[in-house]
Amino acid sequence: MYIKNNKIPIIILGTSGFVGSYLLDHFKKNKKFNTVGFTFEDIDLTNRKEFRILDSIIEKSIVVFTSSITRDRDDSVDSMLKNIKMVLNLCDYIKNKKVRHIIYFSSAAIYGNGEAIVTEETKFTPVDFYAKSKIIGEELLKETCFDYNVSLTILRMDGIYGPNDTHKSPIQSFIESVYKNETIKLYGDGTELRDFIYIEDFSLIVNEIITKDITGIYNIASGKSFSILEILFLLSEITSKEIRIVYLKRTKPTINLIFDNSLFRKHFSNIKLTNLKDGLIKTCKVYSKK
Repeated sequence: MYIKNNKIPIIILGTSGFVGSYLLDHFKKNKKFNTVGFTFEDIDLTNRKEFRILDSIIEKSIVVFTSSITRDRDDSVDSMLKNIKMVLNLCDYIKNKKVRHIIYFSSAAIYGNGEAIVTEETKFTPVDFYAKSKIIGEELLKETCFDYNVSLTILRMDGIYGPNDTHKSPIQSFIESVYKNETIKLYGDGTELRDFIYIEDFSLIVNEIITKDITGIYNIASGKSFSILEILFLLSEITSKEIRIVYLKRTKPTINLIFDNSLFRKHFSNIKLTNLKDGLIKTCKVYSKK
């Protein structure tokens, strides 16, 4: 049996990715948890039969679902259907398995261009297949978890950054370009607004959800959005490097996201988020040693 010594059992699906691998490392260091992680090589979540791997550890466990094909890798109908299939298979698998809690990583991409201040009640206006897959994933889990009495937490993130980012987030790509003295290509005028969360803070948020059994839907955001140009200015200041930019015609809709994070602050009041400049300093420090 997976539960032993009164430790909290955690299964993390998607540990080959940036966030999943960081969470696995975080929880394995904490003796309060029994944590196991699975990469896409360990279990193909699009294949329902492969979920048998979890049979001996699934009962009373907390499942952290980070797995998805992200937009930077593929944003097509095929990737959308695979993302949906992964969640659908999980929903089918957990029926009558006595799972304690599921934490699902959605995305703020479901809000589209964010023409107003975004809250958890903002209307969905997805502009890509990835966002559509996240909306459907949320609905599948809400229905299944309700029917089978499983606690559910849905986290909608705009952007997560930090050391060793394998998904080439905008911040990671900018940092690499700065240290390689490469010209940065910006599609549009650089005024697009985003809200980024430091990876270490995010792991503390998930830790809080697990230890306090926090459920519901939350936009994981600082409430302070920065333009791409502001981020590049900070990187120039931190690294003391001149940044060269070439502006290219934008081929996709401009997305400006500004969040009202009142609900997040209400439920995670004891977590002090790292401000963007400090997070960039930490990230650059790690990258500069490579």
